[in-house]
Amino acid sequence: MDYITDIAEFISLPFNKQVHTCCLLWLKANHKSPFVRGKPSKEYYTVRGYLWKLSRQDIKNIAIMISEKQEPIPLMGLYNVAKEYMEKKQQEDAKAKAESVTQIKEYDLDLMGFINS
Repeated sequence: MDYITDIAEFISLPFNKQVHTCCLLWLKANHKSPFVRGKPSKEYYTVRGYLWKLSRQDIKNIAIMISEKQEPIPLMGLYNVAKEYMEKKQQEDAKAKAESVTQIKEYDLDLMGFINS
């Protein structure tokens, strides 16, 4: 399972497939095998059980974070790390958007000259 490249495709998956994909992403990032002798490993079920309790939005945030960071993250702090990561990312996106708006060229208009003509 490769890391997520298309977020819209991930969102369109049913919830159980989103959980499965997120499990595989977490296991890959933490260098653990999802399957042993063709059957899901103990770690797979542990991660799946943890993720199954979270909302669809939280699963999406975790999957995006793992895809972008691609580094090991402990399971017990996964929700909080993903929440902080997404808040930081949203702040950076808002800051970049605000900077792009301020870079719009402004024109010097003479309002009184326009009204009087």
